[in-house]
Amino acid sequence: MAYRCVNASCPAKRKESLLHFASRHAMNIDGLGEKIVDQLVDQGLVKNFADLYELKLDDVSALERMAEKSAQNLLEEIKASKTNSLARLIFALGIRFVGERTAQLLATHFASLPKLAEASMEQLEEVTE
Repeated sequence: MAYRCVNASCPAKRKESLLHFASRHAMNIDGLGEKIVDQLVDQGLVKNFADLYELKLDDVSALERMAEKSAQNLLEEIKASKTNSLARLIFALGIRFVGERTAQLLATHFASLPKLAEASMEQLEEVTE
């Protein structure tokens, strides 16, 4: 039996979601590890994925064990992740039952996030596999 937290504002769930989002097979944000994510969430700097892209140098460099150069490198990694493929983004969102292969199929079929977001259940079921 697997237990899942259904509380969207649960800090532990938010942290794990951010770690998945930043992972190598997802958005590949090097330097955004567990200790940094813990601090970002605990200090209220990041509540969702979009907040990562709003971080400022002062926010990140003020974190424990984070020098200005390290903070700048992390912000550059976050910025570089904006150029990742749609398939990576879909996978990074951590949608239940959507792994790397399904993310690739969805990206190929719908070609844009708005089209995917607007898709009906029937349209989603039309995707091969």
